[in-house]
Amino acid sequence: MAVTKITVNDISNVKSTTVTVDFSTGGTDASTTVTGLTWVTASTKIVATLTDGPSSRTIEDGLIEGLTWGVANIVAGTGFTLYVHSPNGNAVGQFNFYCIGV
Repeated sequence: MAVTKITVNDISNVKSTTVTVDFSTGGTDASTTVTGLTWVTASTKIVATLTDGPSSRTIEDGLIEGLTWGVANIVAGTGFTLYVHSPNGNAVGQFNFYCIGV
């Protein structure tokens, strides 16, 4: 059996935000542009995960929908855009994503 060495980096500089993406009454693609995040730099890496929160849909709903997502358009001192796709047809309502930046 092979042993895998895992290195844990210091994550004391982790910043986070919760983003709501709204498919409204239905669609296969939705996005939210997040602004006002002064902690974002040109080298910030943003990781997003589906989460519960004050949205109209749950994590389970998002998983059943087969949602996929990605982050792009990172702007230093400002924010980023979170894109969400529903490959199984129209998704409806709002989904929350917990985003961390390092």
